[in-house]
Amino acid sequence: MILKKLLLLGAVCFVPCGLGAQGLPELTFQNINFWPVAKSGNSVRLPVEDRHGFLWVGSTMGAFRYDGHEIHGYFQSTVDTATLNENVISSLYSDADGIIWAGTAGGGLNRYEPITDHFVRLITPDGTLGSIGGFPHIALVDDHPVHWLPANNGLGRYDVRTNSYTIHTPETPAKRSPGFAFRFVTPDNHDADLLWVGGLDGLYRFRMSSLSFEYIDMHFNDARQPGRFMLHDGYFINDTTLCSGSWGAGTVCYSVSQDQWVRYHTHPAGAYWGNIVFTVLPASQTRLWVAGTAGFGQLDLGERSYEFYRWDPAAPTAIDSSFWYNTLCRTTQGNMVVTRTHGISISSPVDSVPTRLSFPPLLRAVYIDDVPMHSDTAVHYVREIQLSEPSRDITLALLAPGYYGPEQPEFECFLEGHDSDWRPILEGRTARYTDLPGGTFTFRYRASLDGDEWLYGTPLLVDRNVFFWRTPWFIGLVVTGIVAIIFIIYQLNLRNVRREAALKAEFDARLAEVELQALRAQMNPHFMFNSLNSIKHFILTHEPLKASEYLTNFATLIRAILHNSRERLIPMSKELEALMLYIELEQLRFDNQFEVHCRISEPLDMDSIMIPPLIMQPYVENAIWHGLLHKQGGGVLTIDIQSSHDKLYCMIEDNGIGRAAAQAMRSKSATRHKSMGMGITQDRIQILNKMDAYGIEVQVEDKYDDQGQPTGTRVTIEIPLT
Repeated sequence: MILKKLLLLGAVCFVPCGLGAQGLPELTFQNINFWPVAKSGNSVRLPVEDRHGFLWVGSTMGAFRYDGHEIHGYFQSTVDTATLNENVISSLYSDADGIIWAGTAGGGLNRYEPITDHFVRLITPDGTLGSIGGFPHIALVDDHPVHWLPANNGLGRYDVRTNSYTIHTPETPAKRSPGFAFRFVTPDNHDADLLWVGGLDGLYRFRMSSLSFEYIDMHFNDARQPGRFMLHDGYFINDTTLCSGSWGAGTVCYSVSQDQWVRYHTHPAGAYWGNIVFTVLPASQTRLWVAGTAGFGQLDLGERSYEFYRWDPAAPTAIDSSFWYNTLCRTTQGNMVVTRTHGISISSPVDSVPTRLSFPPLLRAVYIDDVPMHSDTAVHYVREIQLSEPSRDITLALLAPGYYGPEQPEFECFLEGHDSDWRPILEGRTARYTDLPGGTFTFRYRASLDGDEWLYGTPLLVDRNVFFWRTPWFIGLVVTGIVAIIFIIYQLNLRNVRREAALKAEFDARLAEVELQALRAQMNPHFMFNSLNSIKHFILTHEPLKASEYLTNFATLIRAILHNSRERLIPMSKELEALMLYIELEQLRFDNQFEVHCRISEPLDMDSIMIPPLIMQPYVENAIWHGLLHKQGGGVLTIDIQSSHDKLYCMIEDNGIGRAAAQAMRSKSATRHKSMGMGITQDRIQILNKMDAYGIEVQVEDKYDDQGQPTGTRVTIEIPLT
């Protein structure tokens, strides 16, 4: 019988009843069905928008959450305590922190935990409270929230701090069976200690401080059905007028200041089933949104008339059909949400089209290598994602909760550490990254309606772990190790090369020293041979005095040569002393056929200038024997010592016959006693330059007069001063 009456109501409730003068706002609807067909035993009710913009509804089959993209259900499980303690949801509301609470028909209370995405059971449905009504109230007591729960058996007081509850009832028994069946609690606009509680037994005032009730007698000025009516909800539309939906009297309003009731019937004939209003919601000072068996629409309080939205099967944006329209809420964006028997209808914004989003974008889903990511944390609370080998691809689906308009929001994302700038998300509200390298990235995302004003989602850390042999530190370590090995091998080879070079250099130095010593040893007998020939000449020519003088000077010179030849370097003064002794011997031998001039530039310190021994003597010997010996009188030997630009210049100059003529004439003495000093000295200079990098240079010049005739030879020895 009840089913037939409801079906009849379903057929007539879309006919406009008493059209108001102002008219309904022109709205379009999105119809979302939780079940494929409407059944009288099913009911969707109590829409609530949470702090993220998600839309929650209760039902006789559990709780549901709609994020604008998909519906997620929450149900009782006998094996999992992190679920609802009952599936029949009779109350669904949000606290000051945006947390969802669910009361059940058996008197249970559950709190939603958004991080873990499950419900916590707080009050066991043991029948003490009875069914909890749809519209509780949360008051602060000593800065702690206290939930006032309208219930079948009275008014429940739940203390969040102590997780305990008590039940309070009026002193007088309920005037109607099966009890008080409270359905709403509304705070007074002026008195913070006063609550208004309504239900099956009518309306009560309740004092929180004294825990006392005062019954408000329900009397009407019209003659229609005097008496009490069950009240479903209650809202103050102004300072003193409380309006409620009722079972059988349509919409009723109580003037607190005048203690007067007014009812607004939805059905013209006053039929009981046609005058059931489940929910009212203030639309303005003079109009109410209403939902009930007659449909969803508005009541004009001044005109005392209703106007309802029609169901039109040919119009996809019309509100869907239903046995009745149950409860209402208005979203932050201004959409009206109407619960129906088997779903909800979401209207377009009532006042104006929104130009901005009301809630930041959220993650809807995460796919790793196209497989949904499993997490014990709700996906929009995930703050870090670990990608381990061999996973390399990640897809992140986004949504803009709380927005139901026709224009699609713009989404952009930026993977910090990978992207160079924000990039638009063009298809499916999903951002996809493939072949991510190893490293840590920060996924940032944002949404906008106009492309100018953006709301940013919570950043997500993406940590891409790769096999350790593919990590930068390992690759760097390997490269460093290879470089280190190459460097060590190079250093070892270099050390070996340097050791071999050092050994070779040491060997070469010793060899050069031995060669130099050998050359010096050759110099000494060479000069001695020449000197002994001179002594022999004096003896054979019966010149004993000259022989004696020569022998004395020769002995002094031999002592100096033997002493100097042991040193690598000797002072310039000692070199000149030995050289002058040698020249005196040659002058004595050749009966003073040539003169000697020795010039030393100022201010040279002959004792501090160090040069190799016997470096000048062979060139002086060569000037005498091959230049001056064949000149007919007036021979001059000049030795000039001077310095310039950190170099010492030793010039040996003669005015002899020149090198070409000397080679052509070749005296008998020169033929028999060919001088070896020049060749030995050149070899010494090469070895000295090679060993110690002396940089000694020798230049030999032939001198000529204006007619091109040879006038002698000049030898310049250039020795760096160090």
